Amino acid sequence: MKQSAGVAVAVALGALLILAARQAQAAIADTATSSDTTGSADTGSIDLGAIDLDTKIAAFLAVIRRFESNDDYSATYLNRFRISDFSHHPADPALGAARWPGEKITMGVYAGQNSTAAGAYQINWPTWKDFAPRLGLTDFSPDSQDIAAAAILKSTGAITALDNGNIEQAFS
Repeated sequence: MKQSAGVAVAVALGALLILAARQAQAAIADTATSSDTTGSADTGSIDLGAIDLDTKIAAFLAVIRRFESNDDYSATYLNRFRISDFSHHPADPALGAARWPGEKITMGVYAGQNSTAAGAYQINWPTWKDFAPRLGLTDFSPDSQDIAAAAILKSTGAITALDNGNIEQAFS
């Protein structure tokens, strides 16, 4: 596994542990309030399997947003252009002259090619063009970006991996 992927797995696991700890604390507080007057409680171990799937997906999307855009729904590849009109993906030809043409990739396997990665999850135009109509998305708003990102995760098998507790597989 690449070092950056390893860091991402560690952060995702950390996010899930924090969510699990919060759920455990809330459950303990409820139990302590109803049956324990001493204020002490044994927290035991945290079981990631006890976290519901929606919470796992939300934590996973939060990690992706953080790494891809620093939680910025108006970000674009290289951040030379900021999304101000969320009515379309910024590279959508429907925007005419206001269309963002993307940026040249300068290093790596795709060096020399153009990237139209945009939004919190850095979804490129071809991917958006594929998913948005299937999902009934009519804009590039933060809510639409979240819906598309979850659908992309589902299409790659990442949600199944999360549901099975396999965070490393979800990132691959």
